[in-house]
Amino acid sequence: MFGSSNKVMMLPEAPLSPRFLLQPPVFYPFLPYTTFIFGGVYPGKIITIQGKVPNDCNRFQVDFQYGSSVQPRADITMHFNPRFENTAHVICNTLENERWGSEEKTSPLPLRKGDDFHIVFMFHKENVKVSVNGKHLLKYRHRIPMDYVDTLSVSGKVKVKAIGFFNNNPYSEEETEYPVCSTLPLNNAHPQMPFICKLNRALDTGHMITIRGLVHKDPDEFIVLLKCLDSDDTPLKLCASFKRKDLIRKSFQDGVWSHEECEAPFFPFHPERFFEVLILCTDQGFKVALNGNPFLSYTPQKPMLNQIRVLEVYGNVDLYNVKV
Repeated sequence: MFGSSNKVMMLPEAPLSPRFLLQPPVFYPFLPYTTFIFGGVYPGKIITIQGKVPNDCNRFQVDFQYGSSVQPRADITMHFNPRFENTAHVICNTLENERWGSEEKTSPLPLRKGDDFHIVFMFHKENVKVSVNGKHLLKYRHRIPMDYVDTLSVSGKVKVKAIGFFNNNPYSEEETEYPVCSTLPLNNAHPQMPFICKLNRALDTGHMITIRGLVHKDPDEFIVLLKCLDSDDTPLKLCASFKRKDLIRKSFQDGVWSHEECEAPFFPFHPERFFEVLILCTDQGFKVALNGNPFLSYTPQKPMLNQIRVLEVYGNVDLYNVKV
């Protein structure tokens, strides 16, 4: 970990194709709140809701639905309805063609009036898994194809502090019960730019670095450097140029800059768009995922992972989270 207070995950997805649409988190929305889910949902997509159950709350609901039509009413693929009358419990159901299906009741609900909560919805091919405050609560099988979901609606007498949209690890094929999904920060303490940080320990194969932020309105460039501590060696330099619309990677080793590599399927960064850069350390070098999807690989002449102790970020972006 870094020797700093940057702890939390935040955001995932960006422009171009639906899989690359990036969506910022939502803080303290006014209820009832309805929002479009950029890119829809798919296996590995995670949506989290942080909030508090007021003392006078009897029930609230979270609906994953197809559109936001009121008349006729939009289909709801998953209706998640915590209720606090008598024994706290959850009702799940599906609304199709304005008709409710059979209810599925889960009891007890590990929430009480006055409690803070962090609810995680993790989508799989056959079902949605739900955890509350880090513990598995229920599994709800899709009755309508998951591909239909494009809208999230939250309503009821509940205080919502934050809604987050995440991708699972794009390099892992192993399906875990729930990935580590930290709460979103509810203040404005973002990492300052330029960001220069000494790592508490060297990198190793399998380490991941995650950088999340927002591109400025009129940007020139965005640069990420992985550097050695006791020399000028830089095993990885990523440089996104908004004027040239290219993403260059190169290294500085033994006093010489390597040949620039700039081939990429497209330019992934856009003004006033959120982004997520994930760097995975491998035996040969680095794999880079952008906005939750594998994007490119880079192999320096000498990976030097065990000597990398400095991360630097420069350019026309605001950072929301940096994590190793």
